[in-house]
Amino acid sequence: MPLEARPTGAVRREEEVALKLKGSVFIDRPVEQVWAYLNDESHDPIWRRPYCKRLVRNGPVGTGTRYDGVDNMGQYVNVITRFEPPTRLTWREESHRPLQQQEGSYILGRDGTGTNMTLE
Repeated sequence: MPLEARPTGAVRREEEVALKLKGSVFIDRPVEQVWAYLNDESHDPIWRRPYCKRLVRNGPVGTGTRYDGVDNMGQYVNVITRFEPPTRLTWREESHRPLQQQEGSYILGRDGTGTNMTLE
């Protein structure tokens, strides 16, 4: 006779949990210089250390550009969903790893001769 497993009590659905980060920093450089630096993927392992270990862009930067990367949690794929030079870049993670921010934006704003950079 086969065994049957039946839940006793409430059945709950497991939810995906993702970290959501938000913060701002002042950078003593013009918006255009900050934008150029952020959009050169060879800089990511420098300014995102120790998290980003490798990042490879597939094609020119713009909406739809795909990035393949490796960080402390393993491999991931990000796709740019909004590209508004020199003030906003929005991405979505397509690898759907647990505990990872699934989407986010870099937003740059002029602040005197410098730049306010916000991650949200």
